[in-house]
Amino acid sequence: MPSDAKRIQLACKYCFKMTERLSGHLRSSCKKGADNGEILLLVQEAKANMRSLVSNLAVVQYQQLKAAVDSDNALNSFVEFLESKGCLISDKPSGTHSTLVPAEEEQENPKEEEEETEIETLPSTSNVTTSVKKIMKAAGLYKKHSVKSTLLLGFKKYLRASFSKSHINYNVAIVSRYLHYMNPHVVSVSCLHNIERTMQFFNEFGTLTIARKTVLNYIRAIKTFVRYINSEDKFLEKDPSLRRSIETFLKRMNEALVDITKTATKKPPERKASTPEECQEVLNKTHPYFMEVIDQANSGHELEERDRIFVLHYLESLLVLQKLHRGFVMQNMTVDQWLERSHLEIQDGTKRMRVAVIKVKKNSDEPHNVVLQRVEEIWFDTFFTKIRPTFLKGESSYFFISSNGEKIINPTTDIRSFQNKFKVHVASWQDTRSIFEKFIIPSCDVKNQELLRKYLKSDLKIKNINISEFLQAAVMVSNLQKTWVQPSTSRDRQLPTTMDTVKDETFPRPDEKMMCYKYIENNFPVGLDRVGPTLKECKNVTDMHGHYCYDRWRRKQVKLRMDDVIGHFRHTKPNVYQIKRHIKSRGWTNRIPMAKEVLENWEAKSPLKKAGQ
Repeated sequence: MPSDAKRIQLACKYCFKMTERLSGHLRSSCKKGADNGEILLLVQEAKANMRSLVSNLAVVQYQQLKAAVDSDNALNSFVEFLESKGCLISDKPSGTHSTLVPAEEEQENPKEEEEETEIETLPSTSNVTTSVKKIMKAAGLYKKHSVKSTLLLGFKKYLRASFSKSHINYNVAIVSRYLHYMNPHVVSVSCLHNIERTMQFFNEFGTLTIARKTVLNYIRAIKTFVRYINSEDKFLEKDPSLRRSIETFLKRMNEALVDITKTATKKPPERKASTPEECQEVLNKTHPYFMEVIDQANSGHELEERDRIFVLHYLESLLVLQKLHRGFVMQNMTVDQWLERSHLEIQDGTKRMRVAVIKVKKNSDEPHNVVLQRVEEIWFDTFFTKIRPTFLKGESSYFFISSNGEKIINPTTDIRSFQNKFKVHVASWQDTRSIFEKFIIPSCDVKNQELLRKYLKSDLKIKNINISEFLQAAVMVSNLQKTWVQPSTSRDRQLPTTMDTVKDETFPRPDEKMMCYKYIENNFPVGLDRVGPTLKECKNVTDMHGHYCYDRWRRKQVKLRMDDVIGHFRHTKPNVYQIKRHIKSRGWTNRIPMAKEVLENWEAKSPLKKAGQ
């Protein structure tokens, strides 16, 4: 006889619905087709969960709740919520609000730590330099309190009111780690009384291989935090002895700052470039890593922000230091101008070369032509499609934008910073142009000297040179810049002036060949039934490596089709007739694997043969 007592509702873990008849609900909705044994297990599990809830949440300790939240307001709201659901709170004080908040390990925000990773030497994507984050984690100095604690939220508000909005999260994270080191259990201002432990914190920093700039950032952030405490009367009224401790604390911190400044190695003076080779030094030194980053971007890998900024600065340096364009070209190039670029062919000795031409206009002036060789166009396209979208914070019509999504303000500053970062000779646009006129132009024949001088003046008055001469001179300038070396025996040494005789020593051909193929493969993915690029399309990407890319794409598709045929006959060895019949059924008319090769590869890969062995 059914009971009149009301059934206890159980929760379905699949749809989170409460029901008095869980077994019936599972059979009709969430577990259709399940047998009786599985339904019974699920009902028993739900009953066990319900008993656990009643056992653990019927009476809750106040101290447990206090340890789980970051502020008094949240604690009070949590208590009210549980009591409204029928829970009993034991040991609840009548009206106590503590300013101390339990420590909490918070998930790190990469944006807060971005300034702590500095590239001191040229990195490699296969073996990236150890970051500050990893070093501090290994030393146990990276743990921090929750930045949502009352004390740190007040500090964050103080920073917003007193300083610029940049780097606020970074400074709050620094103070959070310092407070955790001083007291891993609670966030408290009492740590300012313990000056010796603070000095110990920075002594441990001294034993790590961390840049001096990072240590200075930590000292300044903690000093700012102390000034915040000193500006709040509520802390000083609660602990009158805090004022004296703050004075001593700031004095010791200033002494530590002076010691670091004295013992730090002085920044070496900048070395001014005096030859074309030194002007191109930053491009020559960073090119291998640049190719590696471009390859990763084209392969679909997500780049770190420092690598994305690295590509931006490399392309700026390429336009200014190698192609001798003024800074306004980067500042005024728009997305529309990039998308509307034209492709022209110029005579390169006995063959023709295809180049891209971007018309950059400044206000209503005549357009300034930017000429890119095919491999350079691929680099710019990679920046536009893979890197630039990660910088955008909204809409922007400019092609070159900084990491904050805004139009780049000063390309000269970017390039100088880029050169200093990699400790190479420093050269501006004016320096590079002057050195080019001094060293390279006199080494050319009279005809090419006149052509190069016209090119250098063309950004002032485009009518001084026709487009054909401009394109030829633009390619020549770039190639001469890359290949110039200091004459060793004769001061009148002639440099090659035709594009046929120029050997690109700066840009290794194997890297370019692989990059061109990856570019083609991205635009024409290899598949069983894909049509693939034509030889003409491959040569449009790279005239030099067009045949290589075309043949490699075809070989890869043949290999893919052969593996498909072998997979079809994986259990039984086929004969030639069966292989041909299967290939015919697939509808392939060209790039067909030969039946003999399929049999040979089937023998090598057959699981039946391996089992027999």
